[in-house]
Amino acid sequence: MTPNPRLDLAGARKTNARATAGAVAPDKEVATIRSIAHFSVALLLMSPPVALAQESRSSAVELDHVILGINDLQRGITAFNRLTGVTPQPGGEHPGRGTHNALVSLGDGRYLEIVAPISTHPDSTLADLGAMKELTPMGWALHTHDISALVARLRANGFTISDPAAGSRRRPDGTLLSWQIARVDDSTLTVAPFFIEWAADAPHPSGTSPSGCRLLDLHLVERHARQLAQLLSTLGFRTHVDAGPAPRIRFSLACSRGAVSFGQ
Repeated sequence: MTPNPRLDLAGARKTNARATAGAVAPDKEVATIRSIAHFSVALLLMSPPVALAQESRSSAVELDHVILGINDLQRGITAFNRLTGVTPQPGGEHPGRGTHNALVSLGDGRYLEIVAPISTHPDSTLADLGAMKELTPMGWALHTHDISALVARLRANGFTISDPAAGSRRRPDGTLLSWQIARVDDSTLTVAPFFIEWAADAPHPSGTSPSGCRLLDLHLVERHARQLAQLLSTLGFRTHVDAGPAPRIRFSLACSRGAVSFGQ
């Protein structure tokens, strides 16, 4: 999703080759030593700690899905199709939340979810949806294979995280999808992700939803950007995080009709 910075290893090999080709002047030798030192520090900063690197795949996180909100699901489906050429597929209702959704695969184990209130349900728990007249980014999720371990790791690093809670929805074809989620319980981190572990027998929406779009980038603006960046770094996940007075989520897709951006 987001390109990780890469060290120029080829360039480093060329520098070392020139440095060993013959004697160098003292000032150049000092510069070479400093360059090697800086390279070593960069390598340490960009590489995961040894303990983290030795953890099993169950502790890894990947982007699971991004969420667009709107006050009417059919209008959201129509608008998304008009922008991208892809028609989102209805995914079912969220029991007890007064919402339903439509989905689009983004490939690589990722998908996009459009969420809207159910008009006949008077007590939607997401009241802000009623004010969203256009498709608006409103959340995103990271996928883990061991949500209990993820929660423990974040708590050990000083973050307040909810206990995992079970969730489910039934697709229109009758298939039941189950999962566990945990959330960042900190009102100062308004665009932090939530975390999801899908049941082993649950077909992931990225493999069952209409395709035709890919995620190009994900950009977050948060008042406490450093704290959010630290949380993501703890999990080994990288994306764009900037400081700003108005927290928001922005992302771009590459679709059959070209690139499309959502959010300001």
